[in-house]
Amino acid sequence: MGPDNAPVQLPDSISPDFDMEPEQEFRNYKEERKHRSFNWRDPKAPTLHYQRLPVCGHKFIPETEPRHRNCTSCWFTFFSAHEEFTKSCNEVMVKVGPQALIQLRGPKLFKHFVKYMSARQMWEQATTKESEETASQ
Repeated sequence: MGPDNAPVQLPDSISPDFDMEPEQEFRNYKEERKHRSFNWRDPKAPTLHYQRLPVCGHKFIPETEPRHRNCTSCWFTFFSAHEEFTKSCNEVMVKVGPQALIQLRGPKLFKHFVKYMSARQMWEQATTKESEETASQ
C-alpha cells in the first residue's frame, strides 16, 4: 500500500508470479523433489556429495583443510589440489622461516607440508633422472 492507503502500481518490467495455483505449485515441487537429493535443513538446496580418496577412504572436501588431521594421503591430496596455497606456504617458509608457518596455520599443517614438499622434490629428481637417461640412450 502506498500513501493514503492506495495500492502501489508496479512497473510493467516487474510482474509478480501469481499465475500458478498453489496446488499446481506443490505438484511441481513434488516432481522436482523426485529428481534431486535434498539437504534436510533446506529441502530446496541439493545435498553435496564429495568424493572419497581411494587410498584411505576419507571424504575429500576441496574448500577446507582435511578433517582427518593425521592422514598423510588426505594432506597430499589437499596440497596437490591447492597449488597456489602450496606456493604461498613455500614462500613463507623461505622468506620468514618455519616458525611463521607454524604460527599462521598450525603444527599439523607444517608437519604434513614438509612431508609433501620433500616427497615432491624426490619425485621431481627421479623424473629428471629418468628423462636424462632416456635422452642419453
